Amino acid sequence: MLTAVERNANPIGLFINKIKTEALILPTPEVSPPPLSVSSGTISWTTEFKYLGSTIPDSETDLRRRIGQARSAFKNLRNLWESSLNKQTKAHIFSAVIVPILFYACESRTL
Repeated sequence: MLTAVERNANPIGLFINKIKTEALILPTPEVSPPPLSVSSGTISWTTEFKYLGSTIPDSETDLRRRIGQARSAFKNLRNLWESSLNKQTKAHIFSAVIVPILFYACESRTL
């Protein structure tokens, strides 16, 4: 199938970059998968990768990373939390800044 994609894409100027392209294995096999060849070489296999900021398919790793990012953002706003702003304003800032970092792409995570 990959050779068919390449055969139809090349005439219109689209090429498969073997360095940027990876094939995802789900679930991790006990036997190594067959090589995927394109004209520029062989495409490597992987068990996880980052896509739009999320780790695919490992939800636990992604969630731990998101918690760390949210914690870091919270710490970076330390002066704001210790300021004399009222609690409602601080809550709005928390909802607008910290919560989106934590829950970004959560709809695609597995439980």
